Amino acid sequence: MNDTNVFALAQVIKAAGSDPSDVTDAVWAAGYRKSERSTEDAVALTLEIICGCHGADMPWDVWPKNYSSVLKEELNECVYPAVAPDGSTAVSAAKSIIAAGYQRMEVTSD
Repeated sequence: MNDTNVFALAQVIKAAGSDPSDVTDAVWAAGYRKSERSTEDAVALTLEIICGCHGADMPWDVWPKNYSSVLKEELNECVYPAVAPDGSTAVSAAKSIIAAGYQRMEVTSD
């Protein structure tokens, strides 16, 4: 784990505040992603996200609409437990996100 990466990500998290969805948006906007996946892994992840967090009673407008929104929801599932617990800090959240495989990447568009 690179301390510079932890520090940079911790700054993003701290600036975003304590709301997990705000942190997810900030981390996403800063370009943190996991590495590319195979087609099979992308399909499995999409099904997992749709089936795992969206029951039949969820309104359609909150479901992921494209692969980027699936990836962002995956990030959100990592951010929420890292930010929500009492005693979490921006640094501990950053370490948790990086440990989950996220790294800063050049992002052309979402």
